[in-house]
Amino acid sequence: MFLASDLTDVDRPRAFGDEEADLVVHRVDLAEAVRMVLAGEVVNAASVGGILATHAVRSGAGVTRPADAPWRDRPTRFAARSRNSA
Repeated sequence: MFLASDLTDVDRPRAFGDEEADLVVHRVDLAEAVRMVLAGEVVNAASVGGILATHAVRSGAGVTRPADAPWRDRPTRFAARSRNSA
């Protein structure tokens, strides 16, 4: 997850795959997004984590870590398997 700010609208490129073909963008402010998480309207784990982490940072309850911080629990088996099968 990345917290970005001061963004501007740009033209959206055409979707390149089936996964994004039906993607619809809905913009809500952070308070509404938190409400939606707590009401069970947002259930995707990555989205829930990102919304609540953003709320924590913006409210002063947490701080971000550098983007280049070490990832101690980085999964390695899949990458190793892919290298070995090539």
